[in-house]
Amino acid sequence: MGESMRSYFYVLLLLAFVSSAKAEEISARTYYGQGKVFFEAGQDKKAEEMLALVPMSDNIYGRKSQYVLAASYTKQGQFDKAHDCFEQIIKAKIQSISDRSLRDLAVLGKARLYYQENKMREAILTYQKLGLDSVYASLMLYELGMTYIHYGDSMYEQPLRAKRVYQSAAGTLEELFKLNKQVFQDPRVRLLAVDLSMRLEEGPKAALLYRDMVHILIVTQQRLQDELHQENKLPAMLLAKQDDAEIQKTFSWVYSHGQVKKVLNQLRGTYQAQEEIKNEKNHYEVFLQMLLRDGKTMAIIDKAQQQIVNLNRLEQQANALEVELRSLFLKTVKEAIPSWLEQINWLLAGANSGLVRSVLREQYQQDENIRQIEMIKAKELLKIKKESELSHGGSL
Repeated sequence: MGESMRSYFYVLLLLAFVSSAKAEEISARTYYGQGKVFFEAGQDKKAEEMLALVPMSDNIYGRKSQYVLAASYTKQGQFDKAHDCFEQIIKAKIQSISDRSLRDLAVLGKARLYYQENKMREAILTYQKLGLDSVYASLMLYELGMTYIHYGDSMYEQPLRAKRVYQSAAGTLEELFKLNKQVFQDPRVRLLAVDLSMRLEEGPKAALLYRDMVHILIVTQQRLQDELHQENKLPAMLLAKQDDAEIQKTFSWVYSHGQVKKVLNQLRGTYQAQEEIKNEKNHYEVFLQMLLRDGKTMAIIDKAQQQIVNLNRLEQQANALEVELRSLFLKTVKEAIPSWLEQINWLLAGANSGLVRSVLREQYQQDENIRQIEMIKAKELLKIKKESELSHGGSL
């Protein structure tokens, strides 16, 4: 199946079982499903048309539609519209765990928008609205720390104020490490920590962190190189039907490669379509049993039976597509490994460069301390000498 055919196949899967339905029977779920797959296929205008038909009052799909709309507007640079969508989700009453999760994602999305607009103070205040009990707390603290650093960098003409902002960043990273000790294994988090140490002129601490980071990156590099020679091993966990946070935790490099992310989203779209078809099959099978029980006309029964046949055919096509996408995903990940290795080499170069700088700064600080001590000693000797001369002069 070609790329263009695959892009539209998700839409066909969702449209096929409602093609014979009346307009008023098409539910908010269907509008949301169509809009989401149009968005994932890159058809933003069509996605917006479908999603706009879902009322915010719909308890399940209203907020979800606003979130996908916000993502679409963000991609097109329409930040004001994206802010409005996020704000509607944030202000909506929380009635379930999924509502809270989506609300927290909206807070993150709004903060990221401010960051993109270079409104660092607004971004910081928005990140701080997310509680540490959120499932996204670790991600929030990492991004908040990064925002603090960029905010501090903009105050190069106000060093004292910048230092206070960097100290806020340091406090945020400490909170992150308390909340999730494993996060420090992520090279991006470690690089953020060592860069912050350099800004706070903590040479010895930065040198230690850089040394650890170089070691971790070399180990990661070796692991990826080993995976190049092993079949069907690396993407196993990524192929599982897990949420974004879990996948990032399992293998944090996956979103660094656009094609991997694209295929992974297509695979998830197929999983969603399979679930939609399964639900519709169950609906029609129950409906068919009711028709048979109530002795309805054969024309209605035949129509329901035909719909089940259509859904079975679609289910087979979706299953075949899943197999194809799983194979494509494996191939794409294998092709992405060299670019991940290139990223690691870039980080290694930065880490080694930073290590050299931090060691030189540490050495400079040590030399400066020695120089200061020698100056103090010289002043004391000079004072003693003057006192001695005055004492001898007085005795004459």
